[in-house]
Amino acid sequence: MKRASVNQRILEFRVEFTQAVERFGVVSNIHIGIGQDRLDRRLDSLDQHVQAIQDRMPQRQQTLPNATFQVQNKIPCDPGTRKLVLEEIMKWISDIREDSSCFFWLSGDPGVGKSAVTASIAQECKRRKILWAQFFINRNDASTTDPQLYFPTIVKQMSERKPVVSCAVEDILKEQPDLMKDNIFTQATELFLKVVHVASKSTPGQPIVIVIDALDETDLKRLKTTAEVFSRILVDLPSNVKVFISSRVENVIRDNFGRHPRARNIHLSARTSVADVTQFLETKVHEIMAEYHIDWSHWGHQRMRKLCSQASGLFIWAVTAIAYLRVQIEDFGRECLDGVLDELNANGMDDMNVLYMAILKRTYRRETSPWQIQCFRRIIGAILAQQSPLPIEDLQGLLDLRNPNTGVLVDVEHFVRRLRTVLVPGVGEINGRTIPRVHKSFVDFITSTDAQEFLIDMAASHGELALQCIDRLVQLWKGKDLPRQLHYAVSHWSSHLTHVIMAPLASEEAEDDATSVDDGENSILSRQDLKDESGISVDPRPMANVDNMTKWLISISPNKSHIAYAGGSSFHLREFETGNTPVTFNGHAGVVSSATFSPDGSCVVTASDDKTLRIWDVETGNVIGGPFEGHTGYVVTATFSSDGKQIVSGSIDKTVRVWDAQTGQELLLFEGHTEAVAFAVFSPDSKYILSSSYDMTIRLWDTQTGKVIYVLPMEGNTKKVPAAFFSPDGKSVLSSSGDRTIIIWDVTTGEQIPEFFTSSGFNRSTPTLTFTPGSASYIETPTTAVIKNQNPLQSYIFPVGIGGTVGGISNAWIYSHEDFIASVYLGQLIMTMWIPT
Repeated sequence: MKRASVNQRILEFRVEFTQAVERFGVVSNIHIGIGQDRLDRRLDSLDQHVQAIQDRMPQRQQTLPNATFQVQNKIPCDPGTRKLVLEEIMKWISDIREDSSCFFWLSGDPGVGKSAVTASIAQECKRRKILWAQFFINRNDASTTDPQLYFPTIVKQMSERKPVVSCAVEDILKEQPDLMKDNIFTQATELFLKVVHVASKSTPGQPIVIVIDALDETDLKRLKTTAEVFSRILVDLPSNVKVFISSRVENVIRDNFGRHPRARNIHLSARTSVADVTQFLETKVHEIMAEYHIDWSHWGHQRMRKLCSQASGLFIWAVTAIAYLRVQIEDFGRECLDGVLDELNANGMDDMNVLYMAILKRTYRRETSPWQIQCFRRIIGAILAQQSPLPIEDLQGLLDLRNPNTGVLVDVEHFVRRLRTVLVPGVGEINGRTIPRVHKSFVDFITSTDAQEFLIDMAASHGELALQCIDRLVQLWKGKDLPRQLHYAVSHWSSHLTHVIMAPLASEEAEDDATSVDDGENSILSRQDLKDESGISVDPRPMANVDNMTKWLISISPNKSHIAYAGGSSFHLREFETGNTPVTFNGHAGVVSSATFSPDGSCVVTASDDKTLRIWDVETGNVIGGPFEGHTGYVVTATFSSDGKQIVSGSIDKTVRVWDAQTGQELLLFEGHTEAVAFAVFSPDSKYILSSSYDMTIRLWDTQTGKVIYVLPMEGNTKKVPAAFFSPDGKSVLSSSGDRTIIIWDVTTGEQIPEFFTSSGFNRSTPTLTFTPGSASYIETPTTAVIKNQNPLQSYIFPVGIGGTVGGISNAWIYSHEDFIASVYLGQLIMTMWIPT
């Protein structure tokens, strides 16, 4: 494509995009105005005094009305459990002497019932009319994890207790109207502390109780600062103000609360909770026996003791096991009791992750098709990714998940009923207005490799919700009827998009601007130079299939004519010059995770979570090889050898396998990784195979002997799987990890060359790397492209947001030629750029 036509397309796209934004703004304001008119009519009927106070309080949206234990569905302790702990806490609350401690930190191991204790304290203080404020943080409701809302919400609740406190709040906000949106330290000192002192003087003879639950579920990036702020302000509280905070023992919380001069602490461990959990289990078992008319002989004392032993003091284990037992009896009758009890009492079942996996395996024992697993991932992923709690009917409408064969909408309510053990606390009715919620331990499990085929990719889930939200806005743009879930889409589309591209849009724009300014000798090109001297092809048309749109893995044909990329259970070819999609390949029963060209460009090998590999003819779109079967878990990656005769694949089953490309016969099996394999590739001479894994190691294998040559550990890194690539000459290996450590290894010796160093360009995620064709430098992404010379280690930075496209680039930049790189943006935008060498 000629440069003139490229630039013309860029200009036309920018004009169209600007017009679209303006039109969307006009239409949005119209509908927002309609909604505001309706709201105003309803507000007019409210009490005038309350209305006046609310009107005078700036930034009402900076408070949360739903951060209570009732709304967040935090269930208090069962009667008779945690008696000693509750009595000690209530005794502390009642002690308002001058020398009494004002702060109580309830710490505890995961799953021991901290939130139940906190809900019981809030409930009892509310009954005694001494609860002035409560804030229950819940990772299922993203708005509650924003610390900027903590103090405004607490102060708002306190202002409703007494007129004198309400007037004090109004006076403070008149003088400092930006406090409700200021940083949390200023909110704490200028708003919270002042209001607390007014409240203390208004009620000197009674405790003023403020309850905060699950502080550890605060947005992780701001948890340290939040803990520090609480620690500093709690020193200055009046003696009758009692602040109760519960949390896990995160290091940043322990460092600030552990030795606080005015703090009390009780730590709930699994070991000290055994008696309470045992009592809970016995009570619930007797309730089930009475409800379903079950004879005690079906249980037996030995089984009961074993069940209590399995719980090991974990309330979440006991609650989940009882809920699981109840659901099984409801679904299959009393005759299933023996089997379920034996399953719960099996060796190893005391581990929460094992219990969760057993529940999922039993739920899906008759339905293990890739479509069923895909439904599970997408629905559970949406529940985990949602930014505000959605009832089942709204979640179903937003996902719009349909059976690919019939087009029928998936019944999300039925899905939730089947998995109510982990999705719905308590035994209440499930209907369209039920809000699914999950315990943090289930989130930890389902996003880890322990979940195996049920593993949830949070980036994919956020990506799907981002696209669905944008689709609702597009419906509005096109003048259609008001789409359902419009409020959610308007409020949260950008948040989901931010999770996908790993950084707030505003900060990314700032970074792009910063890196595109003339950077002395280290800058390859300025932004204007790139507009004038670089070629860029932008295809703004969305994919036809957006299933798993964050499967960004791409491969470029050797003759530089096509890109292959995965999307849902199919993969696509696109032409560079026209952006057309001449062939879409369908056939896998599950999501395609990788699509890679053969060395001669005549075929593509794909890997899928249906546990198979297939080879496709590029010209006809027909399957010419496979399915290759042998992996016991879904296949993550597959690539050809340099001569095209063999294929290497890596899987979640922790193995690397080599196949004959012609016959599909399994030639080699490499075992040694202790977690899922994320990447596997042949060396240029096909003598070695490089694999990286979630066990945080990179392994170099000999293809002749099948033995491992080197194990390259990424020490100290526990968050992200390392990435690894051979240099084009096969002499070096380039690796990166979640702590942003980049290492170049010598293939012959297994030693680092020249020495490892930390990427300075990216502080949010694993750098994505690939060698340039000459092996002397490599390129690093996502938000800016950084080309670094291997020797000396010198950086060159150029922006990638050209032609109206600003923001994150995907997890892959692939070279097809010495002057060419390509990437896929959010699964929708293919970009190509020519850069000088």
